[in-house]
Amino acid sequence: RDRDIPGAAKDLIHLYQEWSEYHTLKSRYISQIEENIGPKERLYPTYSLTFTSSGRTGARKPSVQNFPKRSTSAKLIRRLIIARPGYKLLETDHSMSELRWTAEVADERKMKEIFLKGGDIHLFTGANIAGNRIAIATKQQMIQQLAMMGVNGDRVKGMRQNAKAVNFGLIYLMSAFGLRSYAYQGFGVKLTEEESYDWKEAFFDLYPDIKPWHDREIKHMEEHGSITTVFGRRIPVPNVYSYEKAAQREAQRFGVNAKIQGPSSDYTLMGGNNCLVRNDYSREECAARLFIHDAFVWEVKEELVDKYAKLITEGLVNIDTSKFNFQLSIPFVANAEVGDNLAEMEEMNLEEVN
Repeated sequence: RDRDIPGAAKDLIHLYQEWSEYHTLKSRYISQIEENIGPKERLYPTYSLTFTSSGRTGARKPSVQNFPKRSTSAKLIRRLIIARPGYKLLETDHSMSELRWTAEVADERKMKEIFLKGGDIHLFTGANIAGNRIAIATKQQMIQQLAMMGVNGDRVKGMRQNAKAVNFGLIYLMSAFGLRSYAYQGFGVKLTEEESYDWKEAFFDLYPDIKPWHDREIKHMEEHGSITTVFGRRIPVPNVYSYEKAAQREAQRFGVNAKIQGPSSDYTLMGGNNCLVRNDYSREECAARLFIHDAFVWEVKEELVDKYAKLITEGLVNIDTSKFNFQLSIPFVANAEVGDNLAEMEEMNLEEVN
């Protein structure tokens, strides 16, 4: 158990984890960028729906789709992606897309209620696993509930950060051990072994429809050897029949992952296409440059950022899915950030954009 490990050993482990992250950044990402710089010192990745087996849009030369996003050191990579003079980078995506798709495909009632009421799912999760029981409400009302308990400022930020690791990890069948590693490497959250088990149990108590959904998906995989997304994409999961328990468990995680990330990627691409076919869209003014983690990165003329932020985000939330015989039961919200490089982007207040 964690409490039996000497302090010096814990420090060594954390130093090794930090070194490992930087080594991975250099070998997996920076080297790729150096090897694939094209004309005018720009990147020209190739995208395809078939590069990944999970149904998520993939990229090669370089594999920008796998560039890190949430870790602190990810900024070192994202700072390399810059706009040319006279232009800005505009990054657009769906707010909490993976969690919204989890709520949708798992039919998780509490998650759906949070999104329908305009609540903050990270704040709700973080507060409740910390023992501060708050009711589902709007984000501002949740903050007010915590303030009445004497919880505000940095403690609220800490709760949200803790919850990101829990929410994004446990929806994908992550073990308590996996959660502990993921929380530290992805979010800088240090958990003891006991805390990781407690947080996992608290998460599934908080969202009781997740485990039954996991069980249904595993049963479907075992019966059919595949999963099918809400958009009809069939994704094989052959290792679910493996005699090796570790391989079988990994296949189950892969299948659950594909059930969420496949639609998330497809839905964002549909929204991007909505923009490209509009008569008031001009590639000379605004061009889609990258697609990273289900987010479009556009290069936009500086004086037209507001115009295209509004145009693109409108396209992302007005998507017709009727051709797939499927309708969303919760709202999807689009975000837009603008900046000179991907590491220093500022969120736009779309309500103030003309």
